[in-house]
Order: sequence, then structure tokens, then C-alpha cells
Amino acid sequence: MARPGKLLAVTVTALSALTLAGCGDDASEESAQAATAAPSHSSGDLRSALMTEFSGTAAGENLEDGVYGELAIVQANDAARERVELDKPECQDAAEAWSRLPEIREAPAAVAVLDNDTTSITQVLVAAPPEAAETAVNTRPAENCLTYQATIQAGEDSSQTFTYEIENLDLEPVGENSRAFMVTASNEDVQLEFYTLFYRTNDYFSTVTLHGADASLDMLREFATTAQRKADEALA
Repeated sequence: MARPGKLLAVTVTALSALTLAGCGDDASEESAQAATAAPSHSSGDLRSALMTEFSGTAAGENLEDGVYGELAIVQANDAARERVELDKPECQDAAEAWSRLPEIREAPAAVAVLDNDTTSITQVLVAAPPEAAETAVNTRPAENCLTYQATIQAGEDSSQTFTYEIENLDLEPVGENSRAFMVTASNEDVQLEFYTLFYRTNDYFSTVTLHGADASLDMLREFATTAQRKADEALA
């Protein structure tokens, strides 16, 4: 299993932004009712289905596979949550409540980070049961968590405060069901935008996150359709 340092350096910032928003309370209940089934694919299968090049970005060694909850990138993301203080504590998990579902945490998974000097793309594939994947796609932020403030500790005596906003995006359906949204993190010095898509098929659940100078809704659309086509062919 590859656990390259660059994978963490490129991705923790993006994933941290997405774990700061809050969710509805029904994700765990729906997940508990989901049927338990053997994984549809191994993590190695999923790794072979990942994108490794796209529009001037490349993954290189930024690939990882294993049990989702044990991936280095997920562990780093969980640790990053400890450095965050929200003005709305109830909004701790909205954009990524899916990642707390037991059926997701325990499932085979693979992740790739494709990047260049200006843009990064994070793709995650998870062999989650269809019911859990459907719950993951359908779980949405609570209304009061569509905007919030987060203070991120960068060191013992250093911190930054960002205002976060979550906006749904109008994107053609991908797979059996999908949802697209954008998270904007801003303060007086910087504005960061993260374009994200969740989608599921009958065999797997996937997330795609774009960040950087070239990130756009059109790029999200093109990457997602290309990535789904490759994954479907590889996992057939």
C-alpha cells in the first residue's frame, strides 16, 4: 500500500475544508439499516480503476489503497479535524458525513491525487454497499450549516479564520445517483474554492474534488464522466 508524503501534503487542505461543514442527523440511522454485503471489489481492483492523468495533471506516486478508514490520507484528515474550532459546533461533519458511515469506513477503497503546479484533483473510489452509497450521496448539510466560520490552528501561537459557504451545483447526473456542490473558504487574504461531486453506481461509491487555478464546473463535469467510464470498464 502506497502512503506517499506528497499525497498528504496536497490533499489534507482540500479534505479539511470539506469536513468542516455540518450534516443532517439521519445518516447514521439510514446507514444502520443498510444491508451488510461482501465488498463488490478489492482495494487493488479499485486502485487499478483510478485516473492517473487528466488535463495536464498526473498522479505519479500519489496513489493509495486499503480499508478506507485506515488510509493515510483519511487518518491525516481525521487528525486535522482536531485543529479546527467552529462557530457552529453542530456543523462538524456536513459535507463529509458520508465518511463517518461504518459501511464506508470499513470498506475497501482507493484514492488518487492528480496535480500540477496550479491544480489538484482528488478521486476516491469505495466498494461500499449500494444502500450505504445511496445514503452517502443523499446526505445534505443542514440549512444552518450552509455557511459557518472555522478557526484552524496552524501552530501553538498561530491560527487562521475562514468563512465557509456551501453551494449546490447544477450538474448532469453521473452514475445511478449523484450530487455536486462547491465549498468556498475565504478570509481577507485568500479565497479557496473546492468543486466536489459524489456519485454511486451499483458497484462503488466515488467522490471527486477539484481545487486550484483551473478548477471549474466544466472541469468537474469532464473529469467525472471520464473517470466513471474508466472505472466502469476496469471493474466490469
